[in-house]
Amino acid sequence: MKRYLIIIAALLAAWLVVNIMAYWRKKSGAERDPTIDWLVAALVAIGLMLGGFVWLEQSASDAFSTYQPAVIEDGQIKGPVFNTDDTK
Repeated sequence: MKRYLIIIAALLAAWLVVNIMAYWRKKSGAERDPTIDWLVAALVAIGLMLGGFVWLEQSASDAFSTYQPAVIEDGQIKGPVFNTDDTK
């Protein structure tokens, strides 16, 4: 779910950058190619997505970890267990 939020945030940020740059271009009256606006917006979106994915990966669990869900033993709930095998 976090990755989708990161993608949405990056796309919204890119849209915001395009609109801000278009506003500045109209306000200044300068004739400039709008392709530059889209290029900057694409770079912002890619940068935010890559940064978000790196941030998301830092909090990820080990690739070789195993998960055992909670079980009921003798009327008691034994919590979930995360095992990490360091020999792999």
